[in-house]
Amino acid sequence: MTVENSLMPGGGISRRSLHIFILADCSGSMKIDGRIQSLNYAIASIMPNLISWEKEQEQAEIFIRAIAFADKAWWHIETPQQIEHLNWIPLTHVEKGLTSMGAAIRLAADALSPGKLEPRALRPVILLITDGKPTDVEEFDIGLKELFSFPAGKASIRLAVAIGQGANFNYLNRFINDPDIPVLVAENVDQIVVKLTAATLAISKMSSVGSNRKEVTEQIILPALNSFSQADDDTIV
Repeated sequence: MTVENSLMPGGGISRRSLHIFILADCSGSMKIDGRIQSLNYAIASIMPNLISWEKEQEQAEIFIRAIAFADKAWWHIETPQQIEHLNWIPLTHVEKGLTSMGAAIRLAADALSPGKLEPRALRPVILLITDGKPTDVEEFDIGLKELFSFPAGKASIRLAVAIGQGANFNYLNRFINDPDIPVLVAENVDQIVVKLTAATLAISKMSSVGSNRKEVTEQIILPALNSFSQADDDTIV
């Protein structure tokens, strides 16, 4: 589904659409230590930051979509919602749910396939948040191949937030596919808001015309990393 830009009074073109896709892990392990509640709080908390950024500049009009994933992936918010009118509906974990990350990426890829975004849209943003690694590895490989095969998918700004020690950096780095952008790590639930706030600032900076991703990483993402520890490759969910 596309969002058409409207004409401003006097015949000018309105601001360009910036589509942000949130891919949220709802697997069984997200109930541990209240992770899913913290994630909902964090997502609700970062929205005012994006609204403020949208009002401060004249280029972008932000639209939010969200995909949840556990045993399967599904649209949590399928129709693009203007951020200033968004009412975030809390996510819930799936008891003993797996981590169908690949299926979630495939849903996002389909939404970014040719003809799905308006021609003047800014580079879309995909924010992946997880505490595990994909249990659908073949789907993960297919999803990345599909995402990178589409111009909008290849050009997308991809950020990942790893919650706890169960997330696998190998898969998240493959998703980001940019050596200048590291995975943001939330070591505990209290850090989820901090890391998502950093991701939000990075989104606003990277979405600006003429932005330098490496500079944004050095100024925003790297300071937010604090401690960095390799995740356990054997953890599934």
